[in-house]
Amino acid sequence: MLFVRGLMTRHERKFGHWPQSLDDLPRSDVESGLSKIRGRWTIEVTDSPYPMVVATSTAEMPGGEGHQIMYDLSINQWQGYSIAPPPHAEQR
Repeated sequence: MLFVRGLMTRHERKFGHWPQSLDDLPRSDVESGLSKIRGRWTIEVTDSPYPMVVATSTAEMPGGEGHQIMYDLSINQWQGYSIAPPPHAEQR
């Protein structure tokens, strides 16, 4: 997830907008990063309504499938599976 966040941030700095999908990011960088988690997580990015990276666990993940971890780039916040919300966090 951190590598996708980094790729999205570099894209935003270079082009002035967040990528709409993984297809907007350099393919070789995406493949290199995904190889470390392949089979355990599926990764997607969205820019609507705000830029976010969403990882969903697969059946190969020791904790089971269907768990999600989300990173909201607009507020620099992680949320989801096994992540405690920060105190007084604003909910979207």
